[in-house]
Amino acid sequence: MLHAVVRTSTFRALLTVASLLLLATCTSAPTYEPPAVSDPAGYATIEGSMVADTWPVADQYTAIVRIDGSVPRDTAYDQPIDVSPGEHAIVVLFTHGERRAGLQTTVNFEAGKSYVAKAKEVGSSWLELGQVDITIEETDTAEVVASGTASVDYQVPVRVP
Repeated sequence: MLHAVVRTSTFRALLTVASLLLLATCTSAPTYEPPAVSDPAGYATIEGSMVADTWPVADQYTAIVRIDGSVPRDTAYDQPIDVSPGEHAIVVLFTHGERRAGLQTTVNFEAGKSYVAKAKEVGSSWLELGQVDITIEETDTAEVVASGTASVDYQVPVRVP
């Protein structure tokens, strides 16, 4: 009987250690650190957008959720994010009620310029919507610097009390 108790205790201890090691190797994406430049002309900005009161579901939001694999401190659609000039991998998330779509693209940012991510659902009726055209435009000229089409994924909305 004592032998069975020792084996069970050893097994539990090994299972606990293995679980802790597994948890230690799980990491979330690092936080994006904007460029340390005091002059706004030395960096670019990018932000998302919103289309209000789109019938029949809800507002449409387009937000920047990753820059070079890192999560921006604020992924709100209306908060500009400072980005250093040069090429960066960007992930854009579109949400419209229960519908979600994401696009990963590359943008070559120019210092002193502002960029905005926009999205438009593709389809002739609400029931046909299944694709989203996502663009990143230079704000002043509306020049499209990156674009792509993403498939819509339907998800149950998460509500936080």
